[in-house]
Amino acid sequence: MTISKLAEQYNQFQHAFGQEDVLNYENMINALFSPKFKKVANGNELVSERTQLLSQLMTVKDFAGKWSIQKVEIIPAQDDIKCTIRYFLNSEKAGRFQVIAILSASHSQIDRIDEIYYQEAS
Repeated sequence: MTISKLAEQYNQFQHAFGQEDVLNYENMINALFSPKFKKVANGNELVSERTQLLSQLMTVKDFAGKWSIQKVEIIPAQDDIKCTIRYFLNSEKAGRFQVIAILSASHSQIDRIDEIYYQEAS
């Protein structure tokens, strides 16, 4: 699977979770993310393995409420191992956030996400 396809699936996963779609998120996480997955946001490690991702997302949901993802662009690296994605996260409680993330992958799974985000002024 290409890194661009993984990025698309990641945005779809985020959107479904934010909309509270009834899906098996544990299976989706196991398919999309490697066991040693790490997530860093604004320089802080949020997740040090994929088993922590669902809990981290629930914390965001408590803070932000429902959200939607609006994809802006996906820019794959030539090596097909990294990809930069840019999107908006529109939440009902916390407002709108602009996100730029670098995804790294191997063996058709995401190994790491390094993201920078900021909340837009209302």
